[in-house]
Amino acid sequence: MLIARRAALAAAPLAVALWVAVLALPVAAGQPPGRKITDAEVGAVAQAIEDEIYNDSYDSNYYRYGERIDMPSGGTAHRIHLHINPDIVDGRGEAIYELLPFGEVFRSFTIRKDGFVILAGDPESGFPKGDPHGQKTLWMNDADVCKMKSDWLRSSFDVEMNPSPQRIEDAARRQRHPTGSSNSLGRLFPRHHH
Repeated sequence: MLIARRAALAAAPLAVALWVAVLALPVAAGQPPGRKITDAEVGAVAQAIEDEIYNDSYDSNYYRYGERIDMPSGGTAHRIHLHINPDIVDGRGEAIYELLPFGEVFRSFTIRKDGFVILAGDPESGFPKGDPHGQKTLWMNDADVCKMKSDWLRSSFDVEMNPSPQRIEDAARRQRHPTGSSNSLGRLFPRHHH
């Protein structure tokens, strides 16, 4: 019995060392560990969403949606809820928000090293069921969506009802911003003229 106890005690450091090695595998394999999103990055996500709305002329869809607010410029906007997963892994994150006329959407996004956010999923596709980069939440499990919205960061973005030509041009310029690499998750859109 004494020999078995000594053998178990001698093996304990080896077991701890193996456990630490297993935990370190993602880092050792070159995969950066997850981190929390910063306030500046939350703002960049909201900016990317607003830019897409103006660039694709979706702003008029928000006329009766969200909390109406007065803008310092004298115009009005509608404040829209935004839920963001606080965990960023390898520069990628997730958000849930209303993108009208599509409804509530789940979107992945990428935060580039320069802080520029690229939204994944193509609005022109209508956010089909099963697309892991962007889909309507109605295709997802209700309990999962409710849990995400409850657990994730709560923020918002504002959609101006009469954006200035400069605001629209700024949005279009940022949407054309070069990605610096192949962008297989999403695309940057030119301004649609209706």
